[in-house]
Amino acid sequence: MILIGAVMTFYGSQFILYLVSGFISVAALVVTYFIIANLFFDNKTAAWMKVIVLLVALSVAAGAFYLAFKFAEKFAVPIIAGAGGAFGFKLISNIAGLRNEIAAIAIMVVGAAAGVALGIRFNKWVKTIGTAFLGAYVFIRGTGYVFGGFPEAGDVKSIH
Repeated sequence: MILIGAVMTFYGSQFILYLVSGFISVAALVVTYFIIANLFFDNKTAAWMKVIVLLVALSVAAGAFYLAFKFAEKFAVPIIAGAGGAFGFKLISNIAGLRNEIAAIAIMVVGAAAGVALGIRFNKWVKTIGTAFLGAYVFIRGTGYVFGGFPEAGDVKSIH
């Protein structure tokens, strides 16, 4: 988290497309290989067969990376802006003392809609500023996990 947060903070507007595509391709690789391995492999399966299946899974992952990159070029910024809007509005509702879960979900939906609208309208600015803030958040959360002493996200009571 620390490394990804630091890279996103300072190089996020270019890095985000590769990050999203990389996560999707790794998921495609793992799912493809494990599904085939669990369905067809047993203790007597030859090593060459496992290598062939791994190569097939790698080609599926490469295709998934390409398709995800093309998808991310168009939709990653609105999706991330929507997530940022949802979590931003959730943070504001926590600070305001809102404890009703249904109202908090409604506020997050409004924040997501506002974030998507801003992400579409101001794509370049949202990508640059949004990935910097998201990267800084991920960096601080990672630092908090490693070194401790930071309050949990949204836990206003433990902040003194």
